[in-house]
Amino acid sequence: QYLDQLILTHFLSTEDFALYALGCLAISPLYMFETSVGKVLVTNLAANFSKQDKKRAINTYQIACAELAFILVPCACALIVYADPLINLLYTS
Repeated sequence: QYLDQLILTHFLSTEDFALYALGCLAISPLYMFETSVGKVLVTNLAANFSKQDKKRAINTYQIACAELAFILVPCACALIVYADPLINLLYTS
């Protein structure tokens, strides 16, 4: 999964690699939450569309978006606020 980073450690300077790795930074619990909601959403949408129930499909989609926003929006705000301390903690000696 991290083969690109392993290869680039040999070709990039420390500063350039830190910048590259920053773009690869993912917060696993949030990513897993988004993935799990997406998997449930796709299954429910497929069932609703197969029954020709567009109103329920729309409602299902809105609920999934609300659940994601309830967790991800505050996390994004917190990451914005704490971005500088996190970067200094992770990428300085």
